[in-house]
Amino acid sequence: MDYWNGESVVRTRAAPAISTGELRCQVREHDGWTLLVFDGELDFTHVDIARKALHGLVLARHGSLALDLRALSFMDTTGVRLILQAMHRAEERGADFALVRGPFEVHHVLELVGLTDQLRIVDDPENLGRPATPAPAVDGPRARPFPVGPPTMRGRRGATDLLKAIGDTPLVELTRLGPDTDVRLWAKLESLNPTGAGTDRVARAIIEDAEARAAILPGQTILEPTSGNTGISLAMICARKGYPLTVVMPDNVTDERTRMLRMYGAEIVYSPGARGSDGAVAMAQAMAAADPSYFMPYQYGNPANPLAHYNGTGLEILQDLGEVAAFVAALGTGGTLMGAGRRLREELGQAVMIVAVEAMPAGPGQGMRSFEDGFVPPLLDPSLLDRRVPVSNQDAIAWTRRLLDEEGIFAGVSSGAVASVAVRIADELDEGNVVFVVNDEGWKYLSSGLYTGPPEDVAGVDTTAWW
Repeated sequence: MDYWNGESVVRTRAAPAISTGELRCQVREHDGWTLLVFDGELDFTHVDIARKALHGLVLARHGSLALDLRALSFMDTTGVRLILQAMHRAEERGADFALVRGPFEVHHVLELVGLTDQLRIVDDPENLGRPATPAPAVDGPRARPFPVGPPTMRGRRGATDLLKAIGDTPLVELTRLGPDTDVRLWAKLESLNPTGAGTDRVARAIIEDAEARAAILPGQTILEPTSGNTGISLAMICARKGYPLTVVMPDNVTDERTRMLRMYGAEIVYSPGARGSDGAVAMAQAMAAADPSYFMPYQYGNPANPLAHYNGTGLEILQDLGEVAAFVAALGTGGTLMGAGRRLREELGQAVMIVAVEAMPAGPGQGMRSFEDGFVPPLLDPSLLDRRVPVSNQDAIAWTRRLLDEEGIFAGVSSGAVASVAVRIADELDEGNVVFVVNDEGWKYLSSGLYTGPPEDVAGVDTTAWW
């Protein structure tokens, strides 16, 4: 079926068309452009056919790609996500990208999501013109000779205030740790937030929520249990807003966390390190009960915590990738998994796997603690999790080094644990995007020596509160 005149500049590829009877995808070439032609209904039911056609494209670096939508009879938001995937694919190859306008119903969907002003859209392939840069060579569909940048060019724009610089973190593909298959491994670099941790999102959200509800008075002292990262984020924000801060923290955390908290002016109360986060929570709750002048945002049970990730982290991942096969994050307070994970589940359904990673308690015979054995974050909804994987501190440290040595990512120990599970999940899948969260940077762990010596020589593996 020909949609345009000029047989001399149009030729059908040898690759057969993919069809299910309701959606047909055909690859053509037109005057230097690679065109993916859709015919039928591009919706949730048939998107796998379109996705396979897109993944199978042989697209030249610095070439050109256009999607021809004219023969579509229907498209929903699933089709919109596929268009965004195609655009990102073109960007990664340095290729031009355009759409050939579909019928009113299809074009209206693009208008509703605000894409008509962001994409080049022509009425006919003849209007595409010659590509801006001729394609010198053709690579295979999975050729990845070096790591690409973030899937979008959204980047981190200038901000009028440090707190407005929180979020919009890059998503980068890991080509060395990722499998050499149709599965792509992505790291969400929450470590690039102002204090070097994704907890900046949570700290800002819970303080701004308290202010909006008038739950906190000007100059009132904030009290919060923490293992370090959220406390540091709160300390930065409280210092800027004029709230005194007292944190309760296990006494076996790395020295850098203590120094950072004191640098921002926070007061520290130490809880027994052997009890971990459970002990910090119990001590802070007792202090708040004894002194009503404290305001405790309580990150473990504050709905603003997961909402920060629902409206931020999860949305950014969807905007960057569109489709996600698995999302992997540390358990922690449950905020990242419950917020970003829920957003992904609502958008993608059971097509996305939600995986929680948690520290495996040290000591003989302890094994993995069940939810019933100790403190369970009130935010946590176990039914949202598809898998829950324990990782030992030793393995987490080893993978933290692998992130640095093989991918150049300077991350904290929990991120190493999460990376180890994400790679395992990626190896199990046949195709799709696996996204994991790099929660914090590694400078909070420098005193441990884990980045400079053999991982097996790191002191305090089973006695330090790494996470």
